[in-house]
Amino acid sequence: MKKKITGCLATTALTILVLGIVALLSGGHFLCIETVYQILLANVLIHGWIFVVQRFESPYFLMEITLELGGVLLLLIGLGSLFSWYESVSVFTLILMGIIVYVLGCVIQVFQIQNDLDYINDKLAQKEKKQ
Repeated sequence: MKKKITGCLATTALTILVLGIVALLSGGHFLCIETVYQILLANVLIHGWIFVVQRFESPYFLMEITLELGGVLLLLIGLGSLFSWYESVSVFTLILMGIIVYVLGCVIQVFQIQNDLDYINDKLAQKEKKQ
């Protein structure tokens, strides 16, 4: 559960950073506090969706990725309409931001898996030295 919360907060931070870059490039000057909470809610829903998709493991890797990313983008499009994000960001920009955050999240997850594997290998090596 701790890793799920950490992952959600990490993608929320990534989303805020990507949004800050997009706002800076498009001439924005500030980020509203309510947007931070909307982003947090979006990331909680996205992580919930990804958790559900991962429960139904598919032997087809691309099918699983398509379901995850498709659901993420549909959630973003719906939340964009609900929270009136399209007044300041176009649909294309929102989709592009969603894809960027998804890819960065996957890269970070890959690095986390590598760190876990390195830790396990170190523990096994220490155990072999003791024997």
